[in-house]
Amino acid sequence: MSKKLTIQGLTTPVAKSNKVVGSRPVSIGISEDESDSEFSKLLQDALGSWWLGEKGDTLPRREFQSKCVLPYIHGRWLDSDHLLRTPQMIGREAIDKLLRMPDESLGWPVYYPADQPHVAEFIRANNQHKIDLDLRPLPTPRPHPATEEGNNLYNQPGFLFLPNAYVVPGGAFSEMYGWDSCFIILGILASAEYILKHEGCYILDESQYRPSTHEDVQRLFQLAKGMVDNHIYEIRCYGGYVLNGNRAYYLTRSQPPLFTRQALAVYEFAMKYGEEVDLPYIETLAHCLYPDDKERIVPTSYDDWMRKQVVPAATSYYYYWTDPELVFADWDPRGVHIKGQNPRVVRITPDGDYVEGAEKESWVAYRYYPDGDGASPEVVNGMQDQNKQLYLDAARFFREFPEENPMDPRTGRPMFWDPKCSNFANLTQEFFCADRAVRASGFDLSGRYGAQGQYATNYAPVDLNTLLFQMGSDLLLMYHRFGSDYHSQEESKVIREQIRERVENARFVINNLLWQDEGEGGSFRDLRIHKIGTAPKKTYAYSTTFVPLWAKGLINDPEKRKRVLRGAAQTEVVTQDQIFHKTDDTVVWIKDNPGEIFRQVDGASEFCKIEAGSTSLISLTKSEQPWSYGIPTSSIHSGNQWDFPYSWAPIQHFAVEGLWETAIKDGGEALQAVRNIIEGWVDAVDIVFAQSGNLVEKYTSYDPADYESVARGYAEAEVGFGWTNAVYLRFLLQAEERLGDLFGEES
Repeated sequence: MSKKLTIQGLTTPVAKSNKVVGSRPVSIGISEDESDSEFSKLLQDALGSWWLGEKGDTLPRREFQSKCVLPYIHGRWLDSDHLLRTPQMIGREAIDKLLRMPDESLGWPVYYPADQPHVAEFIRANNQHKIDLDLRPLPTPRPHPATEEGNNLYNQPGFLFLPNAYVVPGGAFSEMYGWDSCFIILGILASAEYILKHEGCYILDESQYRPSTHEDVQRLFQLAKGMVDNHIYEIRCYGGYVLNGNRAYYLTRSQPPLFTRQALAVYEFAMKYGEEVDLPYIETLAHCLYPDDKERIVPTSYDDWMRKQVVPAATSYYYYWTDPELVFADWDPRGVHIKGQNPRVVRITPDGDYVEGAEKESWVAYRYYPDGDGASPEVVNGMQDQNKQLYLDAARFFREFPEENPMDPRTGRPMFWDPKCSNFANLTQEFFCADRAVRASGFDLSGRYGAQGQYATNYAPVDLNTLLFQMGSDLLLMYHRFGSDYHSQEESKVIREQIRERVENARFVINNLLWQDEGEGGSFRDLRIHKIGTAPKKTYAYSTTFVPLWAKGLINDPEKRKRVLRGAAQTEVVTQDQIFHKTDDTVVWIKDNPGEIFRQVDGASEFCKIEAGSTSLISLTKSEQPWSYGIPTSSIHSGNQWDFPYSWAPIQHFAVEGLWETAIKDGGEALQAVRNIIEGWVDAVDIVFAQSGNLVEKYTSYDPADYESVARGYAEAEVGFGWTNAVYLRFLLQAEERLGDLFGEES
């Protein structure tokens, strides 16, 4: 027996490209056939015979969310068959889904800190899946990436031990990532809060559909805190910063710095709900970090935790990004330092000129600049065929368009592709450094920094500089409230002064140098550091324009906040910018053709021309059928997964959090924009979940039911998915608390 169940108030557009020509109701198939999909069975468990009885064939939207989507999200955090990873699963965790195991391997390599030999015994005792592992202490001293020892470590498979359970993003991404984890932690805490506010709500946990309990809140909270502790462990043991992910080939780069945000979120949850739910402080690092010296330095309360572990770790991580003369040379940031130029710190003028010394008026800014050498291993030795082609296509691009490959003023040789270079595909170290920087940025891949991302180290990004402003502001608050056990009173005073100066410098840089007037509107844009090649002074309009609004106290001018809204609402033609695709042995580039969008058809290696439309990043008016399901990253249809037409959870989060202040104070356009973002994003998630029974990493913003395959990046949307789960749940909570019932039966 099978039927169609329509979700009341939920429709998806009948679209031609991004132009809506109609709409259709969203339905889900319910069947009692045991051979049906897991999702169909989930719905049967969730709804039982409810829909077959007095409710009829229409499922109210709220019921669909509360009995289908939310149990999926709450349960995925706690389900080791899906997103949860525990120390006892280390054998399964060590298997890399992105990189091939080397030939003649003794097993999947697993690294641990050389000064913690007891960790190796723990790993051996907890390999519950009995996977062949090759346990290795990290080499000491820390090898340089350009050496043979460095290449064997940084460019090969290798899992990095972490002491606590954590949640992975999903799909191909089966490790603990840097910025993903902040959103995941916020989502885990949102699940805990939702359960507290909706007593007895349901969880789909390891195939059991059951009512939630306070024990679930405790488990979720301890999972979130343990993830923060894992990042403390990374900072303390793996180089002084939060890693891109806990794999050896990520040891040379970090990701967008959100560590203080996640630590404060855990602390504030404990303060708010600790007595109600009974959330005693549980120490998770001492058994690894201090096995012989526990009494003196082990925290016994959340304030202790902040003072003894969080603040010292956050200080090291902040200095990794912002200290102009500090380079960590050891695995432990408290060890050896090199006094030299930190490549992530630059000085710039309003014209975007890099400054050596102080000959011109200039300010400090920050950029992504990783430490690796050569090609990224997850590309050249990766499991994803589409990614493996990237470097070959880049080399061909520079051959076809030599104007995109300027001469390097330092060497007199071509900057990005050089036939005399012995690197993979004759691409230069300058190119590979930029490519790694794009990956460190989290926005990989987009066309912001050139068709091949070749100018990524040549810009001060809006998002990075804003996140460091917020991190500095958080640290000042933490030093004032908790102090730091690792630093003396005098050292703490010096640190606070340095942080305060850097925060104020960042405030000026973001509000002035990274700002661009656009008539009545305006936007925040990345600023060029060097005048090299075809890199423009500022990158094209991008959804990171909302990130400065998110930072607390950064944009104090109400008019500027409104101008960001007006700028983002300006309609632009969706333009084609330097997309390429391999057809047999030929790469076809379509370059600088506004209004001519080419789209891959049914996975075939050919393109058909389709009509381009116009778009804005955000809508300030109410529409019966808005085409935008969340904010698209840009209006450039580059074929990259972080450009149009894709909407991603982090962007929705930053925009909504950044617009709340204006929405609450002024209402009007800002409030309508917030409603449109939340409603559009939740619609996208609900539509795809109704189709597939999954939440995914990204959505096609003009029609989530019609997913557009990516030309560069991960072609299909990965399933899971950590930050999507998190932002969806937070949006439902925010709508419930601040906007009334967006998705009730009347909607």
